[in-house]
Amino acid sequence: RPELKALIKEISARCNDAHKALDAFGKVDKSLNLKDLGLPADEVATRKAISKSKASALLHGKGKEFEVELLLSQNEALNYGLHLSKILIPVESHPARAEFLSKLSFDLLKLQQATLDMLVENYSWTAVGGTK
Repeated sequence: RPELKALIKEISARCNDAHKALDAFGKVDKSLNLKDLGLPADEVATRKAISKSKASALLHGKGKEFEVELLLSQNEALNYGLHLSKILIPVESHPARAEFLSKLSFDLLKLQQATLDMLVENYSWTAVGGTK
């Protein structure tokens, strides 16, 4: 659907811009290690397993099921990015990076709300037992 395509493009563009900005920050300040996740091996393995599972669901999904899987996946990613950026704002000592994080968290919140709005507006939910 055109509105889904437009939302996904908007999310993609914003995340691409954020990635470019982070790369630029990393080039200016060599003390920023943007490659090191700083996570335990089990957490990295869990994230890889989740990613593989989601990719499989999206690759094999069709119709409304695909759209719902895609929107739920985007919602999770936006939620994670939103909260990560909010956590980092108060500990970021560099004013330009703190401003970037603040703007990013605002933008991710707006995109997450648009994602949730699309889910609510375009899909009906049937409770267990077949009642709505």
